[in-house]
Amino acid sequence: MAGYADDFSKSNNALDAEARGLMTASAIARKIGHGATAAGVKVVLRRAEWHHTSKMYNPVGYYDYDAAVEDAAEHGRDVAAEIIAASAKPAATEQTIANARVEWLEWGGTRKHPRATVRQASGCTVTYTGGEFVKVMYALTRTMRKGRETKGFKINGRAAHLVF
Repeated sequence: MAGYADDFSKSNNALDAEARGLMTASAIARKIGHGATAAGVKVVLRRAEWHHTSKMYNPVGYYDYDAAVEDAAEHGRDVAAEIIAASAKPAATEQTIANARVEWLEWGGTRKHPRATVRQASGCTVTYTGGEFVKVMYALTRTMRKGRETKGFKINGRAAHLVF
């Protein structure tokens, strides 16, 4: 039953899979609730099929959640609890570098003629709590937040993404 739905939201095969009880990872996460995420579903369950969705024909995995629950119940497991546990974010471990030398680019000029000025500060406290940003405290009271991947951002002479 190839083809696409009239509103171009999903392929006919995707609609057929949903009629048979298969669900996307995000639909299962919404059904479970309690902090479950699509990423947690993908860790715990095996994809049964995939089908195209949206007008851009994106491939989307479909999972048989009901069959997984029945199979797990026979073995004394709780699939929903496993998905919630897999969805939990690990606790962030904070890393701090004291008395660091920091270098960054400060942009000025005009849109047509941008100009980068290299700025430096010593005696900084650099804090990283996970993710893509770093907090820098310099000149005793001034703070800034910089992306780890930012060009020209260095900590003790090394690119920030290499330090953390």
